[in-house]
Amino acid sequence: MSWLASLMFLFAIVLPGATLPMYRLPVKVQCDTEQAALQAQLSFLPLPEGKKVAFSCRWDDSTPRHLPMRKLLHRHGYRATFYLHETGREAFWSDVFPALCSDGFTVGNHTRSHLELPLLTPNGLHDEILGWSILLEHRSNQPVTAFVLPYGKIHSPYFEQVPQLIGSCIKRAGMLGGPDYSPSRFRGLQMPEGEYFGASLICPGDSNTRPEKFDEDVRKQLSKAETPAHLTLGIHTRHSDEDFQKLEESLVKYAHRPDWWYCNENEYLAYCHLYRHARVIGKRVDGSAVGFTLELPRPELLGSDIPLWAECDGKRFAIPHTRKSPTRIGMTDASGKCAGFPGLNAKLSHPSAGRFQLEVENTGAAMENVLLTLRLSPDFQEPSLYRENADIDGKCLVEWLATPVSSANDGGKRLSACQVDFTRDGVQSRLWVKLLEPAAASPRSAAYQLRYTADAFSDSEQLRLSHGDAELPSKSFVMANHPPHYREGIYPVRLPRPLTANDTLLAVMDFQGGRVFRLRGELPPKMLFNGQAVTPKANALTLDAPAGPCRLLLAYPPAPRPVRQLILLLE
Repeated sequence: MSWLASLMFLFAIVLPGATLPMYRLPVKVQCDTEQAALQAQLSFLPLPEGKKVAFSCRWDDSTPRHLPMRKLLHRHGYRATFYLHETGREAFWSDVFPALCSDGFTVGNHTRSHLELPLLTPNGLHDEILGWSILLEHRSNQPVTAFVLPYGKIHSPYFEQVPQLIGSCIKRAGMLGGPDYSPSRFRGLQMPEGEYFGASLICPGDSNTRPEKFDEDVRKQLSKAETPAHLTLGIHTRHSDEDFQKLEESLVKYAHRPDWWYCNENEYLAYCHLYRHARVIGKRVDGSAVGFTLELPRPELLGSDIPLWAECDGKRFAIPHTRKSPTRIGMTDASGKCAGFPGLNAKLSHPSAGRFQLEVENTGAAMENVLLTLRLSPDFQEPSLYRENADIDGKCLVEWLATPVSSANDGGKRLSACQVDFTRDGVQSRLWVKLLEPAAASPRSAAYQLRYTADAFSDSEQLRLSHGDAELPSKSFVMANHPPHYREGIYPVRLPRPLTANDTLLAVMDFQGGRVFRLRGELPPKMLFNGQAVTPKANALTLDAPAGPCRLLLAYPPAPRPVRQLILLLE
């Protein structure tokens, strides 16, 4: 049979990217009388029955110290989400990681490289968040819906739209929330209300744990929190044996409280979204029985199939999902195959501007109850596009139309991915199909050359080296490399040896003059331009550069925190 003869096109409603897809669920309640049934209303509980406080734990970074923390929490009935980043230590993934995503514990997204997000291009941000979620899900067979910011940074004095951009990339990756030092921080990301949920942090100390600080934080957060409250214990597992003992004192004190819900972040976020977005769309009375038709967010995208609690006619009860969250997650290779799903081949393509195609060939067991989520890069207006279909058995072609937006000077690679949720052999599953495309390089990326050194040079030597025709000692100066996911003009400092608080960092920028330039960024107080001292004002400098080779020398003085990156924006 030819491809066209066996081709099945999936035409379905494209759901708006602002909300998660919903599904319908019938609920029946037996009332005491027919009159009670006629008057009955169904309402939802903000936390599971009898709970006033949701208590979770947040532990950041990829470290083997998570193992003793996990054992301690498990011993006293707590659950946690471990927010991980990439690490080259294979032993972590083989020996530590499996324990962090079992027995009610989950893993969260802390970005792939733990970089300062305001330094990254839109495409770089998207890959750091979505690309890392895909890998974590593939490794853990768990959905990843919780996210925390590296260093807690969302602002940049040089790129005004960074907070909104970070918020957009978090949403595009399917993240639903995460605890933070300041829950109000996420308002700066302009996340739509009801689509991203935070928490109040309890921080008794990482390496100086104090039980009294634990008590103080709990009291403070409960006194100002709305009812119900969400508290999260964290933030790094740098505990000594003594710190673990002190932390255990507090864990014992606050464990097994009947009105506290000890949950992981996936469960809490899923419940929040259920409570916020579930709605009653129909009611039917049959004698003293009343049936309600509900619309609920689909648990495939919630990260947990925790049931929603409701109340009707004085009765409280859980409403279990009829759909499930995935427990088997795979990722296609370059050929479109996935070892975890025999007989399944899928490829994502972008044949023209705004047009995406997913080709699926399934010769294995049928894929049932399929939900397709196309997760788009910031180069497109829509964060995600959804399609629903009953089954895929054989070949099919799915097509979406997205709206391109301008992303000048982005650079790096553009990541798009299709998240295919389905049931196969009775198991709720997920397949990730990625597409990486090159993006245009910045037109100013080759406008100048930047080198730096931590070797010591006298004032007279610095003056000589600041002339455009002076030869630089090749053994001292390192060429600054601009990673593709960094914004233009931002260079990580990578020297043969680590910088110390006693080092002066010298940076030399070479470019061709003949016009007026404006330099912005993190500029040091001492700067030499073609042998003359120049002084920046408010981290900006205007240079009337003569024709020919020009050189600017920047001397960053010793500081408690050595320079980790150079931010130099030449306009």
